[in-house]
Amino acid sequence: LHTAYRRQRQMCIRDRKRACLELGGTFIELSETSSSHINIMDVRVRDTSADAMIDSVTENKSAMLAKISVLKTFFSLLTSNLSPAEQDDLEGELDIALTKVYRKYGITEDNDSLFDENGNYKEMPILGDVYEECQKDDYECMSPLLKQLKKFVYGTYKGFNNRTNVNLDNLYIVFDVSTIGAKNLLPIVMFIATDLSLIHI
Repeated sequence: LHTAYRRQRQMCIRDRKRACLELGGTFIELSETSSSHINIMDVRVRDTSADAMIDSVTENKSAMLAKISVLKTFFSLLTSNLSPAEQDDLEGELDIALTKVYRKYGITEDNDSLFDENGNYKEMPILGDVYEECQKDDYECMSPLLKQLKKFVYGTYKGFNNRTNVNLDNLYIVFDVSTIGAKNLLPIVMFIATDLSLIHI
């Protein structure tokens, strides 16, 4: 029965992928072994067109500061065993570290700094850049995060330490999380997919 269920599920996934591609969509497999990559460090200006239709006026908020807030939540998934006080100390240092990482790439609170002279998004940092920054002696509370983050930079999960290589501007995107080997990764990939989706809402 279990084997029959797995075969049926695989057929369903193949059908979804075929339907997605036939409709011109982007099919993204999110797992530790996938060749499709979404960089959680990407900073994108949120599409506010829907807000403008409702409120007429929209506030131009800093995309980098918004991303840093998202990343602190993301990294808290890796250090969920910390006490609230320890988590607060870690987040305080992450504020500083992440700001420094982005500034190395010329990215600041100003949304214009996200783009190069041709109007394209600049190259973004990756998790390895965060790992490198957090290893510096300037920080006292990074040890729990570094222990977990190492797996995403050098270990089994290093597939997540890559720059985005899929089309995220498509209006039709399908995420497939069925091939995740390590089930503790499911919250991570769901967070990445949700974060991406919220940018376009």
